[in-house]
Amino acid sequence: MIKTYLILILLALTINTYGQIALIEDSDGFTNVRKNKSVKSEIIYQVKENEVFFIDVEYIDSDSNWIKVWISKDKFSKYYSDNDITGYIHRSRIKSLGSLSISKDNNPKLVFKIKKADTTRVFEKNSYGLEIPLSMSYEVKEMKVIWKGETLTQDRQLFDDLFNIQFETGNYTSDQKRFTTYKQGETYFIKQACADGGGYYEVVWVIRNGKIIQRLAGWIT
Repeated sequence: MIKTYLILILLALTINTYGQIALIEDSDGFTNVRKNKSVKSEIIYQVKENEVFFIDVEYIDSDSNWIKVWISKDKFSKYYSDNDITGYIHRSRIKSLGSLSISKDNNPKLVFKIKKADTTRVFEKNSYGLEIPLSMSYEVKEMKVIWKGETLTQDRQLFDDLFNIQFETGNYTSDQKRFTTYKQGETYFIKQACADGGGYYEVVWVIRNGKIIQRLAGWIT
């Protein structure tokens, strides 16, 4: 049974998700999000530089000059929440997270302390990674950011809804597989691929000066 789940995990990780997480490229430092696909349409939000968001991949290969986006007002909330902003950004202002340079720095680094899931706990309804039985699941007990030799313990709210990011107890760090660290200027983007055999989700941690300034999490299809 465990072997079957591991095979499914590997299959899930082969899904091509390039381009689903994006950020803006605008000399103004911000880009307008429009309600509809027109420069004359109402501006419903302004995306700031180094702010990551999800895009509709169906628009990438289309002829449309506008890309549909999903943006959360709460920079540490879930994807598909009630606070999501859905609108359009002109294609010329969007670039894929994967187009950034991969960081060669040793900092920052994430450290997750993993333990078997507590089956007596009442889990949040929309927690990630719970497509398999709790008896087979793992949760994050503690999370830290290592920055320039300093170890910074993070608030539980940042990771309390993330399950099965690793299927072993102990410490799991962002210099291991399933992580990619990108860099733009002085901002770092650590992309983390997570799969439980029944679903696949990604988390992007945006870090500046050793502080997590955004967490974007979402199911990938």
